Amino acid sequence: MVDLIDLQLERLNIRFEGLTDILGRDSDQSDRLCHIVERQAISFEVVALSLQRVANVMEENLQYNRRHVVAEEERNSIFREHTRTLRRTSTFQYSESDIWEMLVEMNIQDEDLLDNCYNFLCGHPNAVKQLFGLPLERRMRKLVKVMTTNS
Repeated sequence: MVDLIDLQLERLNIRFEGLTDILGRDSDQSDRLCHIVERQAISFEVVALSLQRVANVMEENLQYNRRHVVAEEERNSIFREHTRTLRRTSTFQYSESDIWEMLVEMNIQDEDLLDNCYNFLCGHPNAVKQLFGLPLERRMRKLVKVMTTNS
């Protein structure tokens, strides 16, 4: 972005220099035009410098945000691994809301069946662990099998 501004500033300077060459340096108009051109050039340089500062700040923010995203991803990875470890231990128990979320994710349409599955799983934590260990597409078959063998 700053390179583009520098290029435009250079083009404007070339045009102004060409204009002063055409008018000649001896006339009063030429002197006034030179002062105007110099003031414009200074203004453009100030704008270019300000834009360079803005670009630098934006680049610093982008780098900070990238580092922040990497740190957040690492933290999330640690949390996921910790959660997997906890779920592998025999003392971990899924909460009722975990069970409900799993059943909703299984897309059980019949509300009575949904309630029966929920009530069954809340009373059978080992069955819950088994279901959470399976891929989503295999959970319904396993749930029906576990519920029928334990009834």
